Amino acid sequence: MKKAARRGVKEELSKRIEEIISKREIFLDEENKIVWKKEKIAKLKKGYEYLSPKIEIITDDSLDNDLKIKLEYLSFKT
Repeated sequence: MKKAARRGVKEELSKRIEEIISKREIFLDEENKIVWKKEKIAKLKKGYEYLSPKIEIITDDSLDNDLKIKLEYLSFKT
């Protein structure tokens, strides 16, 4: 049962990530957090270069590493 629930969660997370990437309806709040649909989904952190901050996805164990990397790379790429 737990495995089936995780599979459903993974599918839903994948759909939401695709929506974030395609619609780009995100913004940066006053705390340097990236917000989507009133939810904080990531935060900016100091990067190696001044104009290239790191992005830290706010997640739990439900989001597998492949989806996390896809979101970090595609949705915030300049």
